[in-house]
Amino acid sequence: MISLKKLFILLILFTISLNCFSATEYPKAYNFINDFSNVIDDGLEKELNTLSKNLKDKTGAEIVVAVVKSLDGQEVEEYANNLFRTWKIGDKGKNNGVLLLVSTDDRKIRIEVGYGLEGSLNDGKTGAILDNYIVPYLKRNDYSSGIRNGYYAIFKEIAKEYGLDTNVVAEAPQKTKKSQNDFGLIVFIIVIIIINVFFGKGGRGGRGGGFYMGGFGR
Repeated sequence: MISLKKLFILLILFTISLNCFSATEYPKAYNFINDFSNVIDDGLEKELNTLSKNLKDKTGAEIVVAVVKSLDGQEVEEYANNLFRTWKIGDKGKNNGVLLLVSTDDRKIRIEVGYGLEGSLNDGKTGAILDNYIVPYLKRNDYSSGIRNGYYAIFKEIAKEYGLDTNVVAEAPQKTKKSQNDFGLIVFIIVIIIINVFFGKGGRGGRGGGFYMGGFGR
């Protein structure tokens, strides 16, 4: 049985967590692709908005991109989870939304996945999407290429989940070409991942920290 002292402490912690959540004013979504840092090409933004609308119309699933300047002092896992819930991404009953969050000032990225899509976008797949299609481009400040490639990789997995014709995808996402110069980058990424596995903090399956090292979550 919980003592009154423990119950009081739990209530205080709960109140603090609510205050921390409400203290941050999250931006309002204006479309599926929300570029508050103005780093995505206009043509690409229009292209991905159209694709997200078609996907939602056919399946109810939503892919939403948020590019913000700052995480307002929060960890990327916390900010992504709160923004996911604030924007109510995906169908309420199916919980089939995906949020691709990028913070340009904090240089953090995360893929937040609703439970309804955890079969098609598990930790292994989202981690591979980050490592192969997004992070290498963001390290070069090529936001449009990174976001485009990551978006299409996510879209293809959701299309398979719902049995959609993947030919609607204009082009397959492009992996970065491997070279001797990339070897050092790969080793660096592996070291950071190992450090985060043993010493990091965050949500389930999350990868935090660093210079555009990302995470993925449920």
